[in-house]
Amino acid sequence: HPRVRRQRQMCIRDSGKVVGGPIAQAASWRFSPGNGEKVYSLTPRPLDDPVASIGKVLGDRKVLYKYLNPNTLLVITASEVTLSATVSVLDALSGSVLYVASHQGVDATLPIASTMSENWFAYSFASQPTADGVKGYQLIVGEMFESPFSNDRGPQSAIKNSTEVDYSYQPHVISQSYRIREPISKLAVTQTRQGITSRALLAVLPESNAVVGIPRQVIDPRRPVGREATKDEMMEGLMKYTPVLEFDPKWYLNHQLEIYGVETITTSPAVLESTSLVFAYGLDVFSTRISPSFSFDILGKDFNKLQMLATVAALAVAT
Repeated sequence: HPRVRRQRQMCIRDSGKVVGGPIAQAASWRFSPGNGEKVYSLTPRPLDDPVASIGKVLGDRKVLYKYLNPNTLLVITASEVTLSATVSVLDALSGSVLYVASHQGVDATLPIASTMSENWFAYSFASQPTADGVKGYQLIVGEMFESPFSNDRGPQSAIKNSTEVDYSYQPHVISQSYRIREPISKLAVTQTRQGITSRALLAVLPESNAVVGIPRQVIDPRRPVGREATKDEMMEGLMKYTPVLEFDPKWYLNHQLEIYGVETITTSPAVLESTSLVFAYGLDVFSTRISPSFSFDILGKDFNKLQMLATVAALAVAT
């Protein structure tokens, strides 16, 4: 249950210091970063994170079941000396390590943005300049599933009681990295009331003074590599993987406006399921709404209401 997150006993040790809440003294597990790294950030899965479907429907109508552990915690450790960063996904209740990824040549002096939602996570960092002085920026997206095979729930298949859930196993993780043109200082994910609408990844671009909403389909880690998408994959909205991610001008939420000094970006559900409210603030304050799956629950302006009423009246008379 998500409330367990508030009651969990955890302790993360960072260079001799203990990072945690008031209950850290009675910690049931400890996490110590290696290679001289220090804890850079902790990103838990949101408490209010509704999930409309426990699986992802594939183009052939089979299902990949999502790993929906409510206690997942994304921990990023980095070192300015070794120029390295380690990304770990932990089970905050038991302390078990679910996924680990290491990166070299990381500029830890610049922001390392991260976010989590549902069964996937995303983070972005800057790489050290190359020989010609060009600094690179990367965006990595990972998604966790219960099993690498469709229509298979892995260890969950052995549980006969539907009310019991076991997350004491490592999920199957698929990840892909993208090279982007500029750094990302903050990351967030859109939220809706029931989680039916497709999510979008919100990124703050400090160099462009902008906020972009990247569609989830564009950064799906299941995009085929080295080949064109099959017919079934195209039905899912997948496309061939490209290592460079260009920000489409239509993704910019602030359009021609510029937003300076954004320190925090947050989202909240709106009354309509198709809409998510976005609020960014810092030196400037910016608010807008976004519909990642378009306005599927709103009638268009060209909808003929008079014709609809006439049709209903005619059917009533005929009945």
